[in-house]
Amino acid sequence: MGVDMLDDILEDFDWENFKALSTEICSINENALSDEMVKLPNIYVQWYQLLARARKKVDIRNGELSKISAELNRECQTTYSNKGKKATAKDLESYVASHPSFVECNRSVYEAREVYEMIKSVVNAISHKKDMLVQLNSDRRAETKLYN
Repeated sequence: MGVDMLDDILEDFDWENFKALSTEICSINENALSDEMVKLPNIYVQWYQLLARARKKVDIRNGELSKISAELNRECQTTYSNKGKKATAKDLESYVASHPSFVECNRSVYEAREVYEMIKSVVNAISHKKDMLVQLNSDRRAETKLYN
């Protein structure tokens, strides 16, 4: 998967995609355990790449939020300074938290974090699926030995 493709997946990732993909990924065809085990590493790598990309988006958005916060703090201090006053911590906090650019960027951080957490849960489910496949395969081999 290319970086552009990963970004496209992240941009379109939502609850409906998550439900459909997680259901598909978590299902196990007990009649084809070896096929399932062979496919799993590739699936894990792809989803782990997606997770890393999602984490990068969260980090970038957090950086943007910090930058906006710093700029708004400076703007508020300048406004108060021009009036011959000193802005309190509460003044700064209120100014920053209520500014539309901060609110919008903060929302984008929450959305990026939500996508990251959904993808992280899929990666964890894939890891759990691996454990289940190993156990099912072991049980199947033990069962075969009983009847031979």
